[in-house]
Amino acid sequence: MPHPEEVFKKHDVNNDGKMSAKELEEALKELEVTVSPTLIKGMMTQYDKEPHNGFIGWDEFQNMVVDMNAIQKAGLEETIDLFTRVYDKDGSGFISREELKEGMGKLGICNDEATVDMMIMLFDANGDGKISIREFAGVIGQDGNMALPQEVFQKHDVNKDGKMSSKELKAALKELELDVTPTLIEGIMAQYDKAPHNGSLELDEFQNLVLDMHAITKAKLEKTLDVFTKTYDKDGSGFISRDELKEGMGKLGIENSDATVDVIAQVADVNGDGKISVKEFAAAVGYGESTAV
Repeated sequence: MPHPEEVFKKHDVNNDGKMSAKELEEALKELEVTVSPTLIKGMMTQYDKEPHNGFIGWDEFQNMVVDMNAIQKAGLEETIDLFTRVYDKDGSGFISREELKEGMGKLGICNDEATVDMMIMLFDANGDGKISIREFAGVIGQDGNMALPQEVFQKHDVNKDGKMSSKELKAALKELELDVTPTLIEGIMAQYDKAPHNGSLELDEFQNLVLDMHAITKAKLEKTLDVFTKTYDKDGSGFISRDELKEGMGKLGIENSDATVDVIAQVADVNGDGKISVKEFAAAVGYGESTAV
C-alpha cells in the first residue's frame, strides 16, 4: 500500500496542507478504498476535528488511515456495506442508538431495549453515544457476526441461577473463542466478581468482562494473554503489580530501572489503582509486535 504521507501530498493538489472532500475521495481510491459520496460526507464529519473547517489535515488523514487498516481486518467491503446499507441511514458517518435498533431488527437480531443498550455499550468504545465505522468494525469482526453476551450467558448458566461459576465461565469464553487457562480464569473471577464477592459472575459482570475481552482482541488476544500470564502475572491474581512488572520487564530484556518502571506503570495503570488489569495491559501493548508494556 502506498505510504499515507505520499498519498496525502499527491492529492493535496493546491498544497495547502489540508484535503477537501473531493481530494479525500481520490486519496482513498489510491488506497483501494472506494466509498460513496454519502460516506465521504460522514467521514469528513467524523475526522474533521477542531476548528471544523471542512477539510482534513495531515494528522486527521493519518487517523483515518489507521482506522481504515483496522477496518480492513474486519473485511473492508463487507463492513462498509453493512455499515452504510443497514445501519447508517442518514449518512452521518455514525450509527445512532435508533439506527442500531432499526438495523438489528431488519437483520432479525433481538432488538429489545436491554439488548440495544448492551450493544451500544459493546460498540461505543469512546462513550460518545454513537458508533463510528472503526468501532463498528472492531466488534463485527471478520465474519460479520455479533456475539450477544446475554445469549451466551443464558446458554452457559446451566442451572439457571442467574450466576456463572468458573466452569460455566470457561465454557462461555470458549464459545466466544477465548480459550484461557485455569489460572487466568481464577484471576478473571477475582477481577470481575464485584461485591458481595460470591465466587460467581452475574450477567452485568459477565457483560463487563466481554467488553474488556473485545478490547483485548484488538491487541492480539492470544499473544497478550500469553505474555500477561507467563511473564508478568506470576501469582495468577488477574493483575500485574509493580514488582511483577519490574521482574517481567527484566526477563524480556527491557530496561527496568525504578524510574522506567514508574513511568510504564503510570502509563498502563489507567484507573490509578496501583495495579495493571488485563484490559489495561492490552491497551498499553496495542497493535504492535512489541511486548514492552
